[in-house]
Amino acid sequence: MHLLSQLQTDLLAGDQIDRSIGITIAIGPEGGWTDEEVTRSVKAGFVSVSLGKRILRAIMAPAAAMAIVGAVVEAD
Repeated sequence: MHLLSQLQTDLLAGDQIDRSIGITIAIGPEGGWTDEEVTRSVKAGFVSVSLGKRILRAIMAPAAAMAIVGAVVEAD
């Protein structure tokens, strides 16, 4: 699932955004996450999401993720 869709699902309570929910984002390495790393992170409570079909550099992925989070959280 795309990060945007997951945030909209998790944060929207009716027409209001629930800003009390904490968000933790774990960004993988440029080579991608191993299957074991994905399994362990999901067991730890993370939800596996995507930033889209494009492959981003590790330094750019956090900025893209935070832009998406900001767009959802700051939407009126």
